[in-house]
Amino acid sequence: MRILKFIAATAIAIALSTPAFALGGPYFGFNYSTLDLEIPHNSDADIDYISGTIGQYVHPNLAVELRAGLGIDDDRVDGVKVEVDYLVGAYGRVVYPVQRFVPYFLFGVTGAKVSAGSDDESEMDLGYGFGTDYIITDQLSMNVEYANIIDGSDIDITSFSIGLRFSY
Repeated sequence: MRILKFIAATAIAIALSTPAFALGGPYFGFNYSTLDLEIPHNSDADIDYISGTIGQYVHPNLAVELRAGLGIDDDRVDGVKVEVDYLVGAYGRVVYPVQRFVPYFLFGVTGAKVSAGSDDESEMDLGYGFGTDYIITDQLSMNVEYANIIDGSDIDITSFSIGLRFSY
């Protein structure tokens, strides 16, 4: 019985580790995110955010991409209006396709401008995250991602995102 379990587990592992789709070429996408914004004095704001992405696979396991977006609402913290004016970034994505799933690790640099009342803060920092794409068709996939976008001296931004990606 143990040998049958071992053979079944091995067969499943081999089947899942064989890429079913060849990744390559350019892509673009759109994401909706919930940002957790930590600002000075230990205050947290939750901001809804939309972004666009353009990217290019430079290797079957590596893509480079540019992202830009803006907050679509604001939050109030201690009576002060807090909003994300913009986020822009350049990233690398290390991917490993597993059947229709394409898990990835994201790393890069992000710039942000955040407003709190009459104060504006700009920050640029290294960012990282992880997620997975689910390939629906050869040209369409959906994704889920968690990222630590900025871990700066004045502001910290983390996000949870869902989106669509289009290959062409």
